[in-house]
Amino acid sequence: MEFLRSLISRRTWSSKRRKTEDDLESAENTTCRINELPDFILHHLLSFLTTKQAVATSILSKRWRYLWIEVPALDFEDSPSCKTDRNHKKAFKKFVYRVLLLNRQVTLHKFRLKCHNNVRQYSGLQTWIDDVIIRRNVVGEVDISISGYTISIPPFFKPTDSIRYPTIKNLKVLKLSRGFQIDDCTPISFPSLKILHLNFLYFTNGGDSVSSLLRGCSVLEELHIKRGSYDNVPNFSISVPTLKILSYIGHQHCREFIDRFYSYQLRVNTPALEYLNIEDVGGTVLLYLESNFVRLIQANITFNGIGLLNVFKALFNAKFLSFKWTSSLYNYELGESLKCDSFPSFVNLTQLELISCRTRDFHDLDVLRQFLENSHHLKVLILNMVSFD
Repeated sequence: MEFLRSLISRRTWSSKRRKTEDDLESAENTTCRINELPDFILHHLLSFLTTKQAVATSILSKRWRYLWIEVPALDFEDSPSCKTDRNHKKAFKKFVYRVLLLNRQVTLHKFRLKCHNNVRQYSGLQTWIDDVIIRRNVVGEVDISISGYTISIPPFFKPTDSIRYPTIKNLKVLKLSRGFQIDDCTPISFPSLKILHLNFLYFTNGGDSVSSLLRGCSVLEELHIKRGSYDNVPNFSISVPTLKILSYIGHQHCREFIDRFYSYQLRVNTPALEYLNIEDVGGTVLLYLESNFVRLIQANITFNGIGLLNVFKALFNAKFLSFKWTSSLYNYELGESLKCDSFPSFVNLTQLELISCRTRDFHDLDVLRQFLENSHHLKVLILNMVSFD
């Protein structure tokens, strides 16, 4: 891909000055070598470039002039300058419309749309998404990130439309970031979806909307969640029997939100899980790991709420563990649990990392002692414990 980018750059640069014989000979030799490749390979290579870069290859030679219209990928990203430059906004809109009009591929391997800035002036935004999701068949990845605008998950994400719109039936990867909201609890079906990213979305019906979405992903293996401050889900539940990888990044709630939903919870029921990452230092008060993670290999947990001992017990089978807690708010609960309850045995644990950064030193050494006494195969121990008086 770097080869193609440098070739485009060389041609563009050469057109702006008088070409020497060496420049021409070098460029022509390079172009001739790549021209020996068949079209379908060139289409595949161009699919790894952004659409803007793929279109730019049309200047290389007559053969390349229309190659880009058969590329099975659409990758649009606006420039940060669109925020202040009206001409750049108009140019971006015009470019997207022309590409969607001219691109002949009915089956796409990837559709990516990333708008860094407020997109209210992109009046055709919904049309762009509809053109790809409804009128084409995306068999690989859909990745959409927008700012300054809200789009409801459209009706063609409903199971009744999975036959009419093949994208819903064949999609493997779906990434939605910002600007989207799940409106209702009507089941949403993605029968082939393996990877799902939900970043800073809003769920109109709270946890019911989350559960409805996840139930429709019958073969989901990888789930990434990043939450915003007001996603309307006080009790977040993740229950996916097929899930192997889970990354959950919570958020720092404002005081008003915690007061309103004091019993803020995260529940995880994923029995096939192999990798777990939870980062939540501000909002979750109660964490429930409800599965016996018998296949778990690695877990990284950053958490300050109630129930740490139960978290330890759920992760008994892991080989690599990392725990970080940074607040003294619930330290007493952990200490009392260590006195009254049995600490789990980590039969497979070979590497342990403990990171504690607290205003007072409560029970950190007790936790360390328990891990050392109950991890007979431990080989690597990483400690970072800092106490502030």
